[in-house]
Amino acid sequence: MKHKLYAFWKHDVPPYVLGGEVTEIKSNGRVCVKGFTGYSFLPLQILPLEEGRAKQKEIDLALKNYKNTIKKAEDELRSHTKQLLLKYTLTEIGHEHVSDFLKECSAKRKEILDAGIDTACQTTLPTKADILLELNDGENIDDSGEYDSDWAVTDNTAEDFAYVKCRLTYGIDYR
Repeated sequence: MKHKLYAFWKHDVPPYVLGGEVTEIKSNGRVCVKGFTGYSFLPLQILPLEEGRAKQKEIDLALKNYKNTIKKAEDELRSHTKQLLLKYTLTEIGHEHVSDFLKECSAKRKEILDAGIDTACQTTLPTKADILLELNDGENIDDSGEYDSDWAVTDNTAEDFAYVKCRLTYGIDYR
């Protein structure tokens, strides 16, 4: 082939097209492509090599965005599903204690940030849902039923000042 070409053909899963550098155009209009030895494809479009590579980069970026969106949607769905499967729920007193804890987290973060001793670019403050999920994982519950967990409020998690402790007692704060 005199000029290098890039072809795209249909595919049945996202991104619904594949592409590659053309090595041969057959007499029936099908193309052979680098990396797909022994296969030929009916092209949707054939472009000059550099134009095809640029279009492939656009497709790759769109596929990456698609996968990120799907992952976020799956995470959100899982979060809602986990909420339905909770074996522990907060009591009225527990809701108050968790609300107080969340206020303490916000105040401590503000104090640390105002003092300029840390950042909070990568750390999100816990929510009631986060605490319930962790409570239901059971990892931070001792034999007496006390939930005891340190939650980071700023980024420098190697420092003790970046944490606020949450304690909840079975039968009082949660059931």
